[in-house]
Amino acid sequence: MDVDGMNVAAEAVVEIVPGPAKEQRPPQKRRERVRNSIGVLVETLRIFEAVREAAEEEEQKEQSPKTSEDEAEVIEDKVQIILSDSTSPDRGTRKRKQRKKKKKNVPEEVDHPGLHKYWTRRYQLFSKFDEGIQLDQESWFSVTPEEIAKHVAERCRQCDVVVDAFCGAGGNTIQFALNCRRVIAVDIDPAKILLATNNARVYGVQDKIEFICADFMQVAATLKADAIFLSPPWGGPDYTQKQVFNLEDLSCVDAKEMFKVAKTVSENVIMYMPRNTNRKQLMSLAGVGNLVEIEQSVFRSKVVALTAYFGKLIDSNF
Repeated sequence: MDVDGMNVAAEAVVEIVPGPAKEQRPPQKRRERVRNSIGVLVETLRIFEAVREAAEEEEQKEQSPKTSEDEAEVIEDKVQIILSDSTSPDRGTRKRKQRKKKKKNVPEEVDHPGLHKYWTRRYQLFSKFDEGIQLDQESWFSVTPEEIAKHVAERCRQCDVVVDAFCGAGGNTIQFALNCRRVIAVDIDPAKILLATNNARVYGVQDKIEFICADFMQVAATLKADAIFLSPPWGGPDYTQKQVFNLEDLSCVDAKEMFKVAKTVSENVIMYMPRNTNRKQLMSLAGVGNLVEIEQSVFRSKVVALTAYFGKLIDSNF
């Protein structure tokens, strides 16, 4: 190494020198810092205590109906007050701002625990929801998501007439009408017929649908079609609590008898059932030597139902 290089190294070493000793702060200032630190710690403990109390109140109410909005705001305000005080430079003088309630335009029939999630998915149920779609409480958790209904209907595109034996609010009926020449929609509940009629009008297909308010099992003998769609009521969302949903769990109709009657209307049958339905039981409906195609219906990246196809509706590549 040359001399210049050594000089540079020496200069670098010389530069690494500790700075002057820190100036000692007066004892009074140190005491003030300690007091401030203690004050912050006390406020922090108060925050944690308020959060703990709020959590305990929430836990005590888990066995009872959900906390109302007003009670929830009181709990949140209790924590918010302390948070504001602990960061405010003029504590004790700042006025607490009143929290404004957010107005929710949630329909009355869906404004209760367990149904809010269906409200957030309303456009997946009906893409034209804002154009006048009407649903009652049961329909919110019964209607087939539009994309699934569209997929099923497209598989019936070659059919002139399709019967929707349990039409409900019309989710499947509308999609059949958009893909087929004529649809016969049956439901035993007059309120559901009114909802389905209104919703079909929103989609502009009311003239392609014949609505019948009756028990399907009683009027089936008068019906003829190229395909029939069966989606009887599943008994509400509680079906998800069962490990296996058996056909006997349908409380409104005997599944085997329903399928037998449906076959008198058309040999091409579609059954839309819960995702945990016993598949062996579905297969047994086809009869010895016959085929059935069971399709997993996916909604929001999750299997939500099983769709079973019988007769000529079975995919030729199946």
